[in-house]
Amino acid sequence: MDPWMVTLRILHEMFGLLLVGNTLFLTLFLEPRLKALGPSFQNPVMGAVMPIVVPVQMVSFVIMATTGAVLTLKIRGGTLDGFFDVNWGWAMLVGIIATAAAGVIGFGLVTPNARRLEKLGRAIRGRAPTAAEGSELSRLGHRLTTLSRTNSVLCVVVIAAMAAARYV
Repeated sequence: MDPWMVTLRILHEMFGLLLVGNTLFLTLFLEPRLKALGPSFQNPVMGAVMPIVVPVQMVSFVIMATTGAVLTLKIRGGTLDGFFDVNWGWAMLVGIIATAAAGVIGFGLVTPNARRLEKLGRAIRGRAPTAAEGSELSRLGHRLTTLSRTNSVLCVVVIAAMAAARYV
C-alpha cells in the first residue's frame, strides 16, 4: 500500500463528497424550502450561508480536481497512453467532462448570478421592488434554480461515472 496514493484518495473523496453533498443539499433541500417560505426568510438565510459555502466549494473543487488528475496519472503510470483502450478510461472521461461542466456552471454561471441577485436584494431591502426589479429578481431566481438543478444532475453523473470506472 502506497501511503501517497492513500492520502490522495482520501483527499479526493473527502473533498468530492463535500462538494457534491453541499450541491445536492442546497439544491434539493435548502433552496426549495426557503423559496416556499418567501423572500423574507430566503434572503437572510442565503445571505448568511452563501459567503461560507462559495469559498468552501471553490477550495473543494480545486482540491478534488487536482487530486483526481494526479490519481489518474499515477494509476496510468504517469502517461495517458492507451487511456481509451479500456472501459475505465471512457468512464473516467465521462466523469472528467461532467466535473468540468459542473465547475463551469457552478463557478462561471451560478456564482455571478447569485451575486447579482444578492446585490439587487440589498438594493431593495426595506422597500417594495419596482416592476423592473421584481422582473429581474424573478428572472435571476429562475435562472439560478435551473442552473443549480443542472449542476446537481452533473454531480450525480460524476459520482456514477467514478463508481462505475472501478468495475468496467
